[in-house]
Amino acid sequence: MKKIISRQNETIKRIKSLEKRKYREKHAEIILEGYRLIKDAVESGLNIKTILFVDSIDEKKISLVETLSASGTEAIETDLAVFGHVCETVASQGLLAVAEMPSNPLKKTIGDSPDLVIFIDRLQDPGNLGTIIRTADAAGAGLVAISSGSVDAYNAKVLRSAMGSIFHMPVIQKIPGRQFLEDLKDHGYKTIAADINGAKPYGEM
Repeated sequence: MKKIISRQNETIKRIKSLEKRKYREKHAEIILEGYRLIKDAVESGLNIKTILFVDSIDEKKISLVETLSASGTEAIETDLAVFGHVCETVASQGLLAVAEMPSNPLKKTIGDSPDLVIFIDRLQDPGNLGTIIRTADAAGAGLVAISSGSVDAYNAKVLRSAMGSIFHMPVIQKIPGRQFLEDLKDHGYKTIAADINGAKPYGEM
């Protein structure tokens, strides 16, 4: 483990840059904040590259840091000022990780013929997207496809709202909507539009 207490450190700058979508996509890395989200990612097999923490975290979090460090993850201790600089959550838990962005090739995912596919078209609200991903997971969806023009699924607010569900199934972004729906029909899928005023539960369709 090492200690960094400067905002000008290159590692800290790189972590900070991941707040922006273009840098997440450039480096294929995402930020995970908090014990539960990091633990869910680890249990899902996601590669954790770096874990950043403050010395005031409790034993449960220290144990996670030590486990990850022993498996090859770069572990960095920092102070509250630097941690607050890179953490987007106001009431942080003093624990933040940089993970490899999940890779889910569309052709392979559709080829696996998931029973339920959720397609999200041009959704901008991160909290709503996270809630839909969480609901899709609970409903047993095998794929969440998100159209071009939508909020990034790896936005910090989306990740918090999804509560780990984003690691339980493939999530694919920047999908060309019309072509995707046509491809689903070609694979034998029936398409159903969700309506907030709809009277029939999805399970009865």
